[in-house]
Amino acid sequence: MTEAASRTLEIAPWKKLARVCLYVLIGLNILLQVLISWPQESLRDFGTFYESGRAALEGRNPYEIHEQSYRVTIKHFDGANPNLNPPASLLVFAPMSLFEPHITLRVIWWGSLIAFIAILLTLNRIYRPPGGKWLVLWALSMPGFWGTIMLGQIYVVLLVAAAAAWVLQDRGRLVAAGLLIGLVAALKTNFLVWPVLLLIAGHWRTAIPAFGSFAVLSALPVLFFGFEVYPQWIELIVNDDPSRLLWVTNTSVVAYASRLGLPWLGKAVAVGILLGLAWWAWRNRPGARDAGLIALIASLLASPVAWIHYGLFLLPPLFATAWTRAMVAGALLLATPRIVADGLFYGPPWMEITLGSLYIWGLLALSLPLCKAVIMDGKSPFADVPAGRPA
Repeated sequence: MTEAASRTLEIAPWKKLARVCLYVLIGLNILLQVLISWPQESLRDFGTFYESGRAALEGRNPYEIHEQSYRVTIKHFDGANPNLNPPASLLVFAPMSLFEPHITLRVIWWGSLIAFIAILLTLNRIYRPPGGKWLVLWALSMPGFWGTIMLGQIYVVLLVAAAAAWVLQDRGRLVAAGLLIGLVAALKTNFLVWPVLLLIAGHWRTAIPAFGSFAVLSALPVLFFGFEVYPQWIELIVNDDPSRLLWVTNTSVVAYASRLGLPWLGKAVAVGILLGLAWWAWRNRPGARDAGLIALIASLLASPVAWIHYGLFLLPPLFATAWTRAMVAGALLLATPRIVADGLFYGPPWMEITLGSLYIWGLLALSLPLCKAVIMDGKSPFADVPAGRPA
């Protein structure tokens, strides 16, 4: 037996033990978050959406604080959560308000869980990334997902559309992909960066349908609920409590600068990111995959509000990219349970902007290597991963 083979046999048991320990830690993390997110009597954010949808049907202002609007008391903030989503969201919330809210919330909880697992398994089957089972387990341990179903949010529904758009684009079905991208952008305006960057980069066969579906879905609320829903929404956005930016779950550069007491700097950096990426896309004409990946990252970093739940939208490209060690470190930070992140965030100011901002550091560690490869090095991180195989 050679010396190298002998060393391999010596360390193999330790590797197996480390792997078992990691499985146990991931399993405990998932179990903890299942217990935390289990449906309770409180409707949480779903209560806000339910009331908003009912107000829209009854001709009242859907963007006011209502009886069942979710009230939040955390560091830097004490108040109710209004429906901050654009009027297209009323096309979803209004029909939901016709049913018993607690039953509907449980349907959303279980439906989101099943759909999320199906998305992960489908992406793993299509792209077959190295270490795919770890990607699936990591995604299942993300507090961004468990927080989504705990709050009664609709991010998993939008993730279905985003993942389908990504796969359809890879398979050359550009119009269908564009229509789904427009749907995502209509309900979450942060992601309007995606079709804009595709258009600037020259991928008009995807971008034009995206803008078409975005326009149609954005116009329908006027037809059903009246033109006033837009002034009401804009008034809410303009007058919303700025301390919402300080929440531990907000991962944007604007949020971090606000924690430093420099919100103007965060806004300037965000505008600089968007303008710089527009110039880069026009100058370099990146492929649709690269442009889409950078657009999704920019949608998080440059938005005033980018909750950890929005990180779920990075999953489709992450199943198709080559990973670096820095990205793995960032992924582990993004899998940190909320109970740990909250404990650090509630510390003194110096801790709040260092360890207490671990979700921001996680997003940066995960995304910056990808941005460097695409923008600075001109090397696509998708080069070693085939485009979507038939499922």
